[in-house]
Amino acid sequence: PLPVILIISIIIGTLIGKFFPLVIVRFVYTLSNIYASFLGFFIPLMIIAFVSNGIADLEITKAGKLLFATCAIAYCSSFIAGIASFFIADNLFPFIVGKSNSMLAAADNSTALEPFFSISMPPFFDVLSAVVFAFMIGLGASALTSNKEGETLRKLMKDFSSVIERSLRRCVIPLLPVYVIGTFA
Repeated sequence: PLPVILIISIIIGTLIGKFFPLVIVRFVYTLSNIYASFLGFFIPLMIIAFVSNGIADLEITKAGKLLFATCAIAYCSSFIAGIASFFIADNLFPFIVGKSNSMLAAADNSTALEPFFSISMPPFFDVLSAVVFAFMIGLGASALTSNKEGETLRKLMKDFSSVIERSLRRCVIPLLPVYVIGTFA
């Protein structure tokens, strides 16, 4: 199961970072960095595929209500989480770091690990734009379907969702341990 594999990846990454030569650590970190770039490219596509397809399958009256409810829940939970995070960090962080800033000073003076090379894969959309676009396309497809139109758009969305799902199963999830190992190394 994936959680067990990820816990093992954390342990392996920590051991690599602690006991292996810097060349090995940089190699693993390079692989992790490339995967992170791919993941940043892939996530907006995943949002568009799954959200638009899910909304398109709803009736237009249900889709509009669902959109409103989803936005309200998302904004309220984000606001509550932000306030809670602030108060928890404000009250717990001084106890974790201690009275002196020696840990912060040590972190500032440390040298960051650099990958051997990196590959830039800028996403077509940022995450918020992908969410808005997915809602727009999903609502549009739902509205067209209620008028007995838009079958081509729905088929395109279903096929795109299938491509993303297959990529997720065969590429993204199997390579996730490499990313975790590189992060913890």
